[in-house]
Amino acid sequence: MEYLSDVRISTSKKALRVIKEALKEVKSNLWDVCDYIYEFTGRDNLKYVIFGWDNIEWFLNYKDIFTLERTLKSFKAKGIPFKFIRIGEKATDIEEDSNTDCNYFINNAEIINQMLQKV
Repeated sequence: MEYLSDVRISTSKKALRVIKEALKEVKSNLWDVCDYIYEFTGRDNLKYVIFGWDNIEWFLNYKDIFTLERTLKSFKAKGIPFKFIRIGEKATDIEEDSNTDCNYFINNAEIINQMLQKV
């Protein structure tokens, strides 16, 4: 049986374009199967987006997952704001990542609340 996770990523709309381009380069349809997307204005009055997948196999040996995570690591190195949360099937399987303190645009509680509100 496959192991599934729920994943949410929040970043700027400009950074989202970088993610989409990286996925196109590896001929991924990951963006096309995105279950959730929500645009919002951050506490800094700039435009951001939360997007993600429900019940997805999230393994780094999948080329598109590896590419997406590598892109987020590059965001961290460049200081581009992002938050990443993956919640697996096991209660203790929670993975979080972000660059510095991104609470100025959204905090983890808000992202998890979005995850609980399935659209």
